[in-house]
Amino acid sequence: MRWIVAKINWIMLTSGILTGTMVYTAFAPEPAVRVTFRETLEGSVAEIVVRNWGAWIALVGGMLVYHEVPR
Repeated sequence: MRWIVAKINWIMLTSGILTGTMVYTAFAPEPAVRVTFRETLEGSVAEIVVRNWGAWIALVGGMLVYHEVPR
């Protein structure tokens, strides 16, 4: 437990960067869904939902990185 507390900044920074890679889904939803879930999108509503989902996850990753960057 002490190790986690001592390294929490690096853990949050790493997880934020990895989570931020979901921005790819906001720009290319079809390939991202194919790679992530091995499924295809059917319809424009599904594409809009996946784009928004990817953007939301990328924003959460960005907030994690922003929180851990020294000011």
